[in-house]
Amino acid sequence: METRFLACFPRAEDFLLNLTTAAQRLPELLQQAETDHPAYSGFLTQVFEAEKAARWQRKVVRRVRWSKLGPEISLDGFDFTARPQLSVQVVKELLHCRFVEERRNLILVGRPSTGKTTVARAIGHAACRRGMAVYYSPLSDLLAFLHASKADGTYRRAFRRIEQPDLRILEDCGFDTTLGRDAANELFRVVCARYRQRSTVVVTNLPFRQ
Repeated sequence: METRFLACFPRAEDFLLNLTTAAQRLPELLQQAETDHPAYSGFLTQVFEAEKAARWQRKVVRRVRWSKLGPEISLDGFDFTARPQLSVQVVKELLHCRFVEERRNLILVGRPSTGKTTVARAIGHAACRRGMAVYYSPLSDLLAFLHASKADGTYRRAFRRIEQPDLRILEDCGFDTTLGRDAANELFRVVCARYRQRSTVVVTNLPFRQ
């Protein structure tokens, strides 16, 4: 099988150029082909599917690393019974991330230690698994980042970094209730820039009216 396959592609190293996973798994796939005897087109499909799956997994790993979400979070063991106002069906629907595709926003409101951050990070990881660009940070860090960028002349680039992710998760939005006028203006500008263009998740312990 290997000889016949290479006869179809005299320069196999050219065929596998930049297909790192395919190159690594080629001996394994050829050995399996000796047993299964697939059509040549079927064999090539296996090679390309292996490469495609590996590239997608690497992309997800990069997305998670860039997002600052931290380790993977699952809601499999989440105790919804302790939070009767939190709908299981709604949360599961949010994990499909259609609201991100629709460029809608989400506000998670509740007292401290009610699972808001866990739900927000689980949604973020779900979005990463779908290849979306996600960034997680406390509101205070976002505002400090923009403030520092003004001092070193990189404000435009910094603002684009905040504006561009498909999903931005702002944590602790009710932690500091003494935002100055400049900080409030910066937050308003961020919200306006992302509105109907990208999705934002706001996590806060303030009542909705505030």
